[in-house]
Amino acid sequence: MNQPSFHSENVGEFKQKSKEALIIHLYYHDLWDDIEYYLNQLPPIDIFITTVHKLDERIVNSLKKYNCFVITVPNRGRDIAPFLEVLKIILRFNYLAVGKIHTKKSPQTQYCPWLPTLTGGRAWQEDLFKKMLSRDSFDLVSSAFAAQPRLGIVAPQGHLVPIREFIGDCSAFLDALRGKLPSQLYPIDFNFPAGSMFWFRPESLEKVLDLNLSLDDFESEPLAIDGSLAHALERFFPLVSIIGGFKVTSTDRLKVVPGSQNELFSIITRFHDISRLNILSFAVKSIISQSYQNIEWIISVKNFGDGDIKKLDDFIKSCGLASGYRIINNTVAPPVDGRSKILNAALAVVSGRYLSFLDYDDTISPDFCSLMRDVLSNSPSAVSVGGCAQIYFNAATNEIIQKTFPYNWGRPIDIFWSNFIPIHSFALDRSKIKNEELFFDEKLDCVEDYDLLLRLASKYEMDYTLRHFEVCQYYIRNDGTNTTLELKANPSPHESEKWLKCEQILKSKRNDLYVTLNVRELRDYICQIRSTREPAEINLGQIKLFVKNRLKEHRVLLELLRISYVMVRGAKRKMAKIRSVMIGFSSRNKGTI
Repeated sequence: MNQPSFHSENVGEFKQKSKEALIIHLYYHDLWDDIEYYLNQLPPIDIFITTVHKLDERIVNSLKKYNCFVITVPNRGRDIAPFLEVLKIILRFNYLAVGKIHTKKSPQTQYCPWLPTLTGGRAWQEDLFKKMLSRDSFDLVSSAFAAQPRLGIVAPQGHLVPIREFIGDCSAFLDALRGKLPSQLYPIDFNFPAGSMFWFRPESLEKVLDLNLSLDDFESEPLAIDGSLAHALERFFPLVSIIGGFKVTSTDRLKVVPGSQNELFSIITRFHDISRLNILSFAVKSIISQSYQNIEWIISVKNFGDGDIKKLDDFIKSCGLASGYRIINNTVAPPVDGRSKILNAALAVVSGRYLSFLDYDDTISPDFCSLMRDVLSNSPSAVSVGGCAQIYFNAATNEIIQKTFPYNWGRPIDIFWSNFIPIHSFALDRSKIKNEELFFDEKLDCVEDYDLLLRLASKYEMDYTLRHFEVCQYYIRNDGTNTTLELKANPSPHESEKWLKCEQILKSKRNDLYVTLNVRELRDYICQIRSTREPAEINLGQIKLFVKNRLKEHRVLLELLRISYVMVRGAKRKMAKIRSVMIGFSSRNKGTI
């Protein structure tokens, strides 16, 4: 029985017949039926198969109805080494999108680490196949690649995971692979398709071949459960795509229709110094690496000449971002810094329902927009707050010195006497905020972000669901170039005076701030002031005393329509109901009930 072509040297006999292709590493031949079940649901698609063992007659007969090319490979590098061989062939053609799958039993794995409900390798495989190869998923992916020229990799829903949580034992290999990249300015936080099954645009992974890896570079079987070159490359592919200016996302994120204003996510970045383009590249890579597709990026600059604007535009494009951004130039007369003014200029032109701010020298995690949008679209909150990592960074070598998580704050009410929320760690839903309340005070050339937060927190509900998730990174550079006063190497007297003046203005504004607390927040505060672990009746005197002691600098308005506080002591249930109560006081007025 004649079989299809088996070797890459015969690729000249193969003719492309579709816009899409599917690469299959068929190690377990007994799982072919699982794959064919989905192939029969798809439109005609070119197929590239790698196999370690000779295909049996039954499979050969099945393949006759497909436009198929087969390669026999040594049993090295699991599905990854064979994939690199096929990638060389794929790039000779003109495919819009290519899928990569492999048979999976994983007898050593009891469950999928990021989806624990998937028990065993077969359940894991079935979930990946269904989310990649169902007709609905295929049509969605195909249309997305056609509509979005910078779409690089699409993972199945639920299988795009953060490298920081699932780096495994691959750190050494990844560091070595990163060292071979043409650019040393790459995102430290990105997502990868766990399970090594995904759709991709061929040119987005072309630079992987520049590693010049051969089969001999891959370890011999049996391999450990993690920590091999193949495992490292599984995590490395999306990094290559992002550096090349291509997006990495998942099938569920494609369902957000690009161009829909109701789902548009606007990000504002202020940039003031054209000589710091190398640092801006961190923000650019953050935008490119977002798994969310519908993004508008506004870069607001000050006093740039035409040459500077062109240089900035050319630099952004050289980083791989070809569209989806705009540059706004502002005139600011010295000695005014204009930080608030250039942010307000950007606010005047934003289009998205969702909004966040990103300083040019910091980064946001790949799922920042997706996570924030999910929270804000499914809650009454106007603001969503996430966790932030602090990165101590060697500015000369672009190396991370240390990573910490210092923003371990307590309850939401803490925001009224200390700012623990960096400007790029929160997002807003503009549909829930009055336009006249969304602005930066132009009298402030620093702490302007805290002023905005105070005003928003005093009137709108804030969601802290993501407080323990690392949604962004705040960089502290060892060259003293941070703008925060305490991080500057040698702040001038003028800078120190400016910060002191702005903090005094903010303190004065804060003394006259009225704060509305929702029922859920108040319930949490009541729990906090309980003197013992035993359930106890809560009376208005305790509430008054608590708020008075904790908010000495504020006048506070508590609007309670009704609170039911349920306590359990053994089998006996007690309920204390507090009806509509209004408490007004300040540090100068004790107030009454």
